[in-house]
Amino acid sequence: MEEGGSGRCPSESNTCRLSKLLFTAMRMQMLDIVAILNQAHDKQVTDVYKYLVMNGTFKQGLIQDGFFSEVMYLDALADIWSVFSLPGLPKMERLARAYKGVVYLHAVIGGRLYTQAALKSGVLGNTDEFLGVTMNNLWESLTNCCAFLKLHCSEDGTSWIRLDLVSKIFSNDVIESYFSVLVNRCGGYKSFVQHFNQVAKNVDTMIQIQLSPARRHKTKVGCVMSSSAAIPSPEAAG
Repeated sequence: MEEGGSGRCPSESNTCRLSKLLFTAMRMQMLDIVAILNQAHDKQVTDVYKYLVMNGTFKQGLIQDGFFSEVMYLDALADIWSVFSLPGLPKMERLARAYKGVVYLHAVIGGRLYTQAALKSGVLGNTDEFLGVTMNNLWESLTNCCAFLKLHCSEDGTSWIRLDLVSKIFSNDVIESYFSVLVNRCGGYKSFVQHFNQVAKNVDTMIQIQLSPARRHKTKVGCVMSSSAAIPSPEAAG
């Protein structure tokens, strides 16, 4: 099938690529994906982006519509995130995903990863982005994966080392989510100390319960399961 399918765009701008994702999401009546693409969510909550980039059903729909480069891009983001944050992956799988993420970003974005804009932070006026992700964040994701691969490769490049290193130590997902909940509960960034102290105690308790391996809840199909897997061994956690 020719890339672009029935929703083919005349250019490859961010607006064009976003319209491709919206085209498929609306065709499949995936209203949750439509809401995420329209930014109707808290940008600090990483689970929202995880749901988008790791949604296999949505990616199959994109492939059916011929939007292959968009699927490669989502795969790259999903692989890079999973290298550092997805529990239970064997270390060799993390290494494979890091390599795949680097290759896919190069294939889809190419030289734009190494422009001056990629070295600027958002606060310095970085407007160069790819489907909502600023180029400097993509460049940092690329270099993080390269560093991860280098960290596990021997000096002569003939073998893998440090295979018992737990990759989760490089992620700050929990911190970002905690900060987002704290700000929302305080009603903004500039809260009075008395209000902040009261809210912080509630948020601390909520986060501890949320991350507890012993927590149980009922799913829609009536199964009782943990919301957070028990802390894995270094070998299982990667």
